[in-house]
Amino acid sequence: MGVLTTSQAAAATYGVPTGTPLTDYNPPSTSGVVVLPDGFVGDRLRFHGVITFAGSARITRSLFRGPAQPMSGQQACVRCYNRRVGQAVLDQCTIRPQLPFNCLDGILGWQYEVYRSEITGTIDGAGIYATAQTGSSSARVVIEDTWIHDLTYYYPDLVTPSHADGTHPDCIEIQGGRDITLRRLKLEATATAIAGSGANPAKPWLLGQGWANGNCVVMVNNTGIPIRNLMIDSCTLRGGLAQLAVKPDIGLTLNANRHYRAVAQQPGAHAGYWIRFDDLKTDQVQGLGTSTWIDGPYAGQVLTQPRDRGIHTDRS
Repeated sequence: MGVLTTSQAAAATYGVPTGTPLTDYNPPSTSGVVVLPDGFVGDRLRFHGVITFAGSARITRSLFRGPAQPMSGQQACVRCYNRRVGQAVLDQCTIRPQLPFNCLDGILGWQYEVYRSEITGTIDGAGIYATAQTGSSSARVVIEDTWIHDLTYYYPDLVTPSHADGTHPDCIEIQGGRDITLRRLKLEATATAIAGSGANPAKPWLLGQGWANGNCVVMVNNTGIPIRNLMIDSCTLRGGLAQLAVKPDIGLTLNANRHYRAVAQQPGAHAGYWIRFDDLKTDQVQGLGTSTWIDGPYAGQVLTQPRDRGIHTDRS
C-alpha cells in the first residue's frame, strides 16, 4: 500500500494531499445514508452523508464530510457494519465532518482498511468489531500510517446512557473480533466539546486540559467474539485517560510502540494511565517489553510496572 517509513511523519503527510482538487460525489446537503456499489473505485472526491458499501471499494485522495444534519442512533462518516463481501479500502483520505454531532464516529465496523489518512472531529475515530453479521469471527481491519486526533465530546451520552460522564471519545475502540492490525499510527486522545454539550460531571477539569474522556486505544471485548490476533505496532500515543486500556481476556501483540508522558492528570482526582490492564493475568500479551518512553523522566526507557513507570494492572 505504499506505507510511510516513519511513525513521526509530519502532519502534512496524512490525509488528502495538500492542493488536491476535489469534486463533490453527492450534494453537501446530504443527511442520510449513501450506499456505494460493489466494486466502487473513486479518487479525488468529496463525500457527504453516511457512506456505506454494498461490497468492495477502493477510495483514494478523498474527503468524507458526514451528514449535513444530525442523525439519531450511532452513526459514522464511513459505516462498515453491514454484511457484505469484500474490503472497503481508504488510502490518503480525510474524515472530518462538516457538522460534528453527539453520536457521529469516524469509521465504524469491520472489513475495512485505512492507509495514510487522517480522522478528526468525531466522537470515536475508528471503531472495530465483528459480530455474527460478518459471517466470521474475523474483523479484517488494517489501519496504517494514519493520524487520529482532536475528537469531540458531548454530555449526556445519547448512544450509551450508562456512560454517566458523557461520551467516551477514543482514537480507536476495539469491541471484538480477530485479525486486526494497527501500525505506525499517530494517536492523540485530544478533544473539545460539541456545541450544546453539558459539563462532564465526573471530570469537569478534563476538557480544560484538552484531553479526551477516553483513550488512544481501548480493547473492551464486548461483542461476544474474543479479541485475538491484534497487532499494535510502531504507534505513537499521547493523551487521554489512558493510552492503551486493555480489558480482561484480550489476545494482542505489542511491538515498538512509543508513549508520550502527556496524559490526563489532576491532583487528587486522576493520576493518569499509559498502559492499563484491568486483569493482566487473563490477557495473552506478547511484546510488552518493547514499549518505550518518548519523553519525560524515563525517556528512552522501557515502560514497566508500577503505574508511574508506565504499566498498571488493576488485578495482576
